[in-house]
Amino acid sequence: MKHRSEDRTKRVARAFTLVEVIVAVGVLAVIGVVIGTIFTTIGETVTQGRRVSDMNRFAARIERVMRRDFENMVRENGFLVIRNELTHDFTNSPSRTDVGLTQTDPSPRPRRIDEIMFFSRGDFTSKRTPLHRDMIARSGVARIYYGHGQKMPVDYGNNPDNPDLTTRYARPRLDEPNNRINGADARLGVPSALGTINPNEFASDWSLLRHVTLLVPRPGGLQVLPDDVFGLRPNDGTPEAYNRVADSSRQIALGPAAQSIFRAVSAMAPYEINTVPSGGTGLTLIDPSRFNIRPFNAGYSVLLGGSDESKVRPLFTSGVVDVAVTDLDEIRTIVTSPWLGTPDSARERLPSQLTPYDYSSTVDRLTDYEQQRVFFDGGGNPRSGSVLNSGMLPAGAQRQAQQLWMLDAMPGVPFDPARPNDTGFRVRYEDEPPRIFSEAASILSTSDADKEIRMNRAVEQADQEMLGSSVFQPRCTEFIVEWSLGIIDRRNPASNPNYGQPIWHGLRRYRDGNGNGRYDEGGVNADTPDTLYADYFDVAEYDGAPLIDRPDRTDDDFSIRGVMGDSFFEDGNAPLQGQPGASIDEEMQELIRVDQRFDPAAASRVEDIIGAEYCFGYVYEDQNNTPGNADDDVVRPWPWPKLIRVTMRFVDESDLENERTYQVIFRVPDAAGEM
Repeated sequence: MKHRSEDRTKRVARAFTLVEVIVAVGVLAVIGVVIGTIFTTIGETVTQGRRVSDMNRFAARIERVMRRDFENMVRENGFLVIRNELTHDFTNSPSRTDVGLTQTDPSPRPRRIDEIMFFSRGDFTSKRTPLHRDMIARSGVARIYYGHGQKMPVDYGNNPDNPDLTTRYARPRLDEPNNRINGADARLGVPSALGTINPNEFASDWSLLRHVTLLVPRPGGLQVLPDDVFGLRPNDGTPEAYNRVADSSRQIALGPAAQSIFRAVSAMAPYEINTVPSGGTGLTLIDPSRFNIRPFNAGYSVLLGGSDESKVRPLFTSGVVDVAVTDLDEIRTIVTSPWLGTPDSARERLPSQLTPYDYSSTVDRLTDYEQQRVFFDGGGNPRSGSVLNSGMLPAGAQRQAQQLWMLDAMPGVPFDPARPNDTGFRVRYEDEPPRIFSEAASILSTSDADKEIRMNRAVEQADQEMLGSSVFQPRCTEFIVEWSLGIIDRRNPASNPNYGQPIWHGLRRYRDGNGNGRYDEGGVNADTPDTLYADYFDVAEYDGAPLIDRPDRTDDDFSIRGVMGDSFFEDGNAPLQGQPGASIDEEMQELIRVDQRFDPAAASRVEDIIGAEYCFGYVYEDQNNTPGNADDDVVRPWPWPKLIRVTMRFVDESDLENERTYQVIFRVPDAAGEM
């Protein structure tokens, strides 16, 4: 018989010791960390996958929009401009400047800030918020511009307790040149100055713009207008009400419009130019003080002259203008016939000669500009802007006048080493409007008593919203544009990695003086100016070798004849010499490349080469005084590229120091619009 206490002892379970408890807790902690790490890794992988997927979708959208623009490019009555530029110090002897992604970027470097501009057909609508549902600016053709924009330094005045909402930053001006603000330089990559933060100092803060400018010629005759626009009744027979609502040389569909796509013409004092009825002198000027819906005498400073905002000159650098009162025919006339003066003494007028002059009086505007644009010489022959520095051009003719007018059609102000303080300014944009009105309800009021207040508020609101309307690729850290005539590199198939590939022209990709950081597709090996000039600038050479077509051989180094056509080989005056073994000569370079501002001979070091400009236009004259040339003065088509290659680098907002690269190649339509 068992003792009762033994049974009780057997039934008592053995407890965990303190050591066992600690070990168990430690094991659970390790398991928890492992599980947490697994879930974190899975989460990061999923997040990264979503980020990559979002980037891919965004890149696909970018390509779709750009491809549509390029496929609809206007060739027969338009032109194309490509600017290559590296970040630099904006001096008269510019040198490359290193720009970091952020303030903590350990490896800043020079960055490409290229630009491209052309014309495209499509169904374009102004991005400006309509002031009336029946008045919306539309056009079937537009100027398309891709390039980095430029934000303005924040400025609400000197009293933080009473912010000034009328500064150039807070209240956009139509005539804003977007140059120095209170003495501070806010151009791309420029370090911040004492007391002023440059919002464009670091590349991760840059944005690529797609600035679309609608070409809308002013309609002739009376317009059909709405019966009521902010209390104005334009159809009641009151000239003031009609003129304020109707389109003019600075207003289309109640929105501001530039007088021209050319900056030199747009900067002229605004006047309405009407044709005088038969028996008159042909032109007359009308004071435009009431040809605008803009506010009158609003107390805001006008930057480029005029007593109130109705007389300002709308500029594209303001970031709030996306319409030009012009068409392709007028644009072509300005480019190809930039002559002013009587037929016997006419001289080509360059954009820089128009810009500083204020054509503010009737005599100046008519006598010195409108009536002095001469399109025919004394013998009745049509004038044509010079392409080549030919002896047939009259004394005083400027070399490359057409190309300089094409460059003047850029919406921003391309950098010019001859005027380093006045150039290099881009179109303004902002990440968010600097001033948002909260009194939205008052804009919808119908009381005649406050029509001017409602009108002004609606105009101001639309201006604010326009500042972000052209942003195409936020946080775009680099934009590179290269072009190809379609000539194929057929040198050394065994050792040439580019064999069978198109030859790309343009400013070569960055590398330092030791050859490090090089990621261009060709180029010479030495780092000396003599061997690199061709690599950076020339159309006649590639990788130090002349582009030669050998009709007497079957193993051509370069395939040229099929690309350029037989017309370029007819005689020695064409851009391609016609003799066996001849190459693209200086005339081709003179035609396409602009030498006046970025002259390779002026750079003593490779590091000083910061820019190149290329223009592709309408036609040119094969001019030569040599007797016996049957095709002297024959008009030929201007050579255009066959391909455009665009490379973009950008960062994600959540990872500002990790760049991604996206590259795409676009075909350029031929003169007939075929791809």
